[in-house]
Amino acid sequence: MTQLLHNFSCDVRGVGRNIHLYLTASFFAYLGMGAGNVLINLYLMNMGFNEDFVGIFLSVKLISTGVLAIPSGIITKKMGYKWSLKLALLLVGAGILLLTYFPITEIVLLSALLWGLGLSFFAVSAPPFLQENCPPRLRQQAFSYNFSVMMISMMFGNLFSGLMVENLGYTIDINYRITLTFFAVITLLGLIPLTFIKENLILEKTKFSRQIEDIKRVVVDNKSIGKLLLCHGMIGFGAGLIVPLFNVFLQESAGASEGQIGTILALSQTSTAVAGLLTPWIVPKLGKIKTVTYLRMASIPFLILIASGNSLYFVGLAFIFRGSLMNMTHPVELEFSMQLVNKEQRPSLSALLKTVESSTRAFSVVLGGFLMSNVSYTISYYLTCSLYLITAVLFYYWFKNKEGLQKVVDNKSVNV
Repeated sequence: MTQLLHNFSCDVRGVGRNIHLYLTASFFAYLGMGAGNVLINLYLMNMGFNEDFVGIFLSVKLISTGVLAIPSGIITKKMGYKWSLKLALLLVGAGILLLTYFPITEIVLLSALLWGLGLSFFAVSAPPFLQENCPPRLRQQAFSYNFSVMMISMMFGNLFSGLMVENLGYTIDINYRITLTFFAVITLLGLIPLTFIKENLILEKTKFSRQIEDIKRVVVDNKSIGKLLLCHGMIGFGAGLIVPLFNVFLQESAGASEGQIGTILALSQTSTAVAGLLTPWIVPKLGKIKTVTYLRMASIPFLILIASGNSLYFVGLAFIFRGSLMNMTHPVELEFSMQLVNKEQRPSLSALLKTVESSTRAFSVVLGGFLMSNVSYTISYYLTCSLYLITAVLFYYWFKNKEGLQKVVDNKSVNV
């Protein structure tokens, strides 16, 4: 254990100053996003909107994240990762504030668009930034640390936002607005550490049409990328059916309060953060492909338990285990993806992954809202189980022999 802690400490120091600054900014950013994930669905319903509109709001956010990911990737090449990350935080903070103070249909949908665009810039910029600002031997650790910081930050956002709404002492509307404003400002504080990042990029000056062709070549030139995108899209579709609306599920089906919902989500984020720190030690033993496959399959029984459970504590515990097992695969798959392409293609692949994930989630969250409103609160969970099982099998079948073929030098990719 002493040696493990020593290695962990050395790895944290070794990832470099730029990574430390980014992780600090990420912590602030995901505090606001964590609070938003807990409160905004409930805030909209408190303001008179129904489950169908909440599904539409989430869909607009996800569609804008996905559709705008490719333009965001192109812009990122032109302005650099540092400024793209700063723009992302500005857009997310503005989106939260706009929704908070103007809860009317058109403004709420505009806020979803701004928030989605901010998420798009953040998601597209972060993976290549981590890949290119960290020593090769510590890249898997950097992705895992980023994932754990994100989970811990969202945990604090989940926990304290729910408690603030319940305990501020004003009317429920005012409590929501104070809490959302507070966390929007916290998100904007992430701009401070980003200012100190030192970036030496040769910015892209290629025409837009040429960059679109470059994005197409990422898929055409590398036979594995299409399969990777299909798996990523199926996981996104399954997650969209349940994850964005889990707080509504807890409130309407299990009778949970805002504080209880925040606590359950916070515990889930905490356990996932701890689990994420274990992935750099699991991957050398199992390999990336088996790690992703086994953990995804292990999460499926807990989805079934959520759907079949009638106790809030039972459902909450199952949700915590499901989230930990499923989300542990995220940094492993991302690092695997970034190594499949060369340095110049990483922003494009990152954009494609986000486009596929967000677009599929955008469609499935509308379906999830419809099913919850018109059929039952549990059918979405069984559909997600089927998708996760199919995806785990396909991912293993397609990539089981690629483990040793994914090593890529900065300017030369391996055709796998």
